[in-house]
Amino acid sequence: GGGGGGRYVPPPATAATLTLQLLYLTHRTPWRRRRDTNEKKPSLGAAKIGHNKDARLLLDTCTDNWRRLTLYLTCVVLPGITGPDDNMDPFLPWLDTHVGRRRINRLLKVCMEALTGFRNTATTTKTTKGGGNGSIRTGTTEEEATTTAASGAACGEAVCNLFRQLIGVDRDDRARPAVLAYCRSRLILPEGCVDMSPGQSYYRHPGDDDLDLIRQTRTLLLYGICGGKPIPDTAELMRERCVSDRDRTRADRAVALLVDILIGVKGKATAYLADLGKLLSRFVEEILTVPLVTWKVSSGTIRRLVTPAPVTNNFIPIIDMLRAFASRHAEDLSVGE
Repeated sequence: GGGGGGRYVPPPATAATLTLQLLYLTHRTPWRRRRDTNEKKPSLGAAKIGHNKDARLLLDTCTDNWRRLTLYLTCVVLPGITGPDDNMDPFLPWLDTHVGRRRINRLLKVCMEALTGFRNTATTTKTTKGGGNGSIRTGTTEEEATTTAASGAACGEAVCNLFRQLIGVDRDDRARPAVLAYCRSRLILPEGCVDMSPGQSYYRHPGDDDLDLIRQTRTLLLYGICGGKPIPDTAELMRERCVSDRDRTRADRAVALLVDILIGVKGKATAYLADLGKLLSRFVEEILTVPLVTWKVSSGTIRRLVTPAPVTNNFIPIIDMLRAFASRHAEDLSVGE
């Protein structure tokens, strides 16, 4: 396929085949044993891999899958989505069928796993020299952990690039309007999204099919990659060191992406006019209310929240967010709730 500039763009049929392979490789396939022959066979057909909640994701436990996902996003998906030829965009024909939309959702689920750890399943870990939990899994070496971290970082950046294109952060959206509308509805404007109530417990985990980027980022900030506590037991003694480097790096990448999205949304409010206030308010409600949030992200990301953004006529992002929050909850705030 022609992508301009000498870049190869796989046709949608090829992209669909490679997507199925990626879903197969990034999920643990359930197996069953036949009673008559005692032979083990996969309990899911190839077409259903990635569509069953029992097929658990295999990213943190397999470094090769980080590399596969990075190459897949860089060489298969992004060239078609951002290329000039509509016929080479794999998402457009997928949007026309239920199976295709389900394929997009499962791909987004794998990408969300790479960015935020999606499952947040408790995993046996050992304490690192820095004092935080979850940096190195039991049975792995320092070298293996370093390799995994490097692969995960490259993959995380590729996912961030994909999400920016699918949500339309830049002024010149290169993704097609139909793709933008669908992916925005899945990632930042989900239909079932409700405001956090003042008394809602911190210990709320999103559902398996929840692709809400804000809520997934909140869950990552609260529990880390391996399902720890919102306030670690060692917080008072170790201060910032109670958060592992691995958790902080991953959470910072997700929060930085959210800040990019919200600043970009503010700069093009016409496309989000009805939802702009809700998005800005939700950042206050669901991100800034996380315990010890300033320990869990980098100082550079925090600095962006208080630095005037040229794309928004030099408004300070945190001021806009607080105004949106106050406006949406004016009645409750007026009575002191």
